Amino acid sequence: MASTTWSRRPASDALPGYFVDRLGHVVRELLDAAIATGEVRTDVDAVELLQAIGDLSHRAPAADGTPNPMVRVLLDGLRVRRG
Repeated sequence: MASTTWSRRPASDALPGYFVDRLGHVVRELLDAAIATGEVRTDVDAVELLQAIGDLSHRAPAADGTPNPMVRVLLDGLRVRRG
């Protein structure tokens, strides 16, 4: 039997809304706290960040077991650039 990704299963159609409903406010609170300390850009949207994290989670870690390198790119992109 061929493997099927979650995105192609009708039962998973409700997952994005489920995660936004349950995690959206938490991510917003974390972003607000990071923005208040000056560590994160002010133009980051909580739902878009959740979507980006979800998109990155579909990629496998490198062959040596290190996390997806795009996670570092995402985190670097959130940080405020100083001077």
